[in-house]
Amino acid sequence: MFKLVRRSSTLSVAAASMHKLFKTIENEVEDPLQGSVKGTIPLWVNGSLYRNGPGMYEVGEHKFNHWFDGMAMLQRFHISKGNVTYQRKFLRSDTFVKNTTSNRITRNEFATTADPDPCKNIFQRFLSVFETDELTDNTLVNVFPLKDGLYTATELVYLNKIDPETLDRVDKVDLEKKVGVNLATAHPHWDTDGNMYNIGHSFNRGLFTVLVKVPPKKDGVEGFPAGEIVFKTRSPWKLHFNYYHSFSMTENYYVFVQQPLLSNVPKILLGRKMGYAFDSSLTSYPEIKNRFRIVDRKTGEEVNADHVIEADSFLFFHQINAYEEQGHIILDIACHTDFKLLDRFYMKNLTSAQYEENLRSLSEPEARRYVIPLELGQESKDGNIVSLEHTAAKCHRISGKAFHCEPERLADIGMEFPQINYRKHNTKKYRYIYGVGLRHKQNPINTLVKIDTFTKTHREWKEDGCYPSEPVFVPEPGSDSEDGGVLVAAINRLGESDNENSCFLLVLDAKSFTEMARVEFKGVGRFPLDFHGVYTSDKN
Repeated sequence: MFKLVRRSSTLSVAAASMHKLFKTIENEVEDPLQGSVKGTIPLWVNGSLYRNGPGMYEVGEHKFNHWFDGMAMLQRFHISKGNVTYQRKFLRSDTFVKNTTSNRITRNEFATTADPDPCKNIFQRFLSVFETDELTDNTLVNVFPLKDGLYTATELVYLNKIDPETLDRVDKVDLEKKVGVNLATAHPHWDTDGNMYNIGHSFNRGLFTVLVKVPPKKDGVEGFPAGEIVFKTRSPWKLHFNYYHSFSMTENYYVFVQQPLLSNVPKILLGRKMGYAFDSSLTSYPEIKNRFRIVDRKTGEEVNADHVIEADSFLFFHQINAYEEQGHIILDIACHTDFKLLDRFYMKNLTSAQYEENLRSLSEPEARRYVIPLELGQESKDGNIVSLEHTAAKCHRISGKAFHCEPERLADIGMEFPQINYRKHNTKKYRYIYGVGLRHKQNPINTLVKIDTFTKTHREWKEDGCYPSEPVFVPEPGSDSEDGGVLVAAINRLGESDNENSCFLLVLDAKSFTEMARVEFKGVGRFPLDFHGVYTSDKN
């Protein structure tokens, strides 16, 4: 049996389709719910798909302003012997507990400020703005495994450790105390040795971008291990720093991209005192070019530090992968040319019945390849110093030590939420990208896509009325093929009314990109429209 824990919701019933996905999930599924399988799931798939993202968009009468603000909800699909069970639960962060106990928003989120404490008088509220705010620990963006367990993350300094079976929070980690960073991305990397790597910012005696490394937890040692800063560089701006959501690594280098989305530090400081959220500090500057930075993983020194390697302006959330080939860094990124990108995800826009129509006017994100030679002294007849024959990407010397990169587009379809065969091909040469396909001028966000980076072709899965999550790759044990495995994605199917909504877990053959099975779950309504997920094998 499964347990439904009901909540009340203040959001109105949607009149159109897609914006229904941005509504509070009204029930938790605490006990594993058995799904109904149509098709066949390979018996070698034994493990759990975990997903993380916003599931609650208001507290009492107080609504969150942005998709990035909602209270985190965790999902678990446990696959064993061809069967699947489903659970979901709101992350019991300190913020969630305080919000639901107080029946109001008590801590600032990305674009939402805390509501005043009704127990304080006007004078007490005035004085409270000069107190140090508590940072939210609502880690709603990503979920990833480390040696000692499962963790959730956002873009502040907190991680929450999660019980992989009950989805309960079992520990909270402060990266400022463990590593010395004040901000860290939601997309750390991890390797087969159990090390975690991330990029972030440190405000100790200046504005610094830092790369950090955290070793695996030692057996018999309590607590999250202390890490170290392996690279540090000052912000190129006196009062701003570049926004990062992800970065890349190759076998020998860290690769990060400074994008023209800047955060104003005085606005952050003023906002914490005067009640402004973090989004008010962010501004896009399309006139500023993107700059590529490469750091040697062994020495911690920047490669070609006295050179400037740039590209025409773009914004991005997700770097896809990077690797080395014949003296070049190949860097693949999901790129956006909409410089008001973050504005599109305010709840007032997402919950509008015209949301799908609004999406059709946007530019589609492109899967792009940039190629950066490690040796910048070489020349060619046409000025392009990229010597690889299999790519159309170029890098030209503009003057002296200034270089300009021109990308190659990897597919003729928009794509976001990219995934790869991470365990075998992160930092290494690879061929396939899986993601959510976006055709804004047709039906937005209702396609899964597989991109072949060698042939620049793609395959799609889509079904009328269905909206997929990011697809997660599950490798077949013993397979030597990069796409030997399956893809699992959470699919919402929207009906004319909320009572007609349904959901299922889709299992695709990663090689042929054809459906192998779908697993339907009765009584849950729909899945939350979340951000990211990870699969862990029962053998791990």
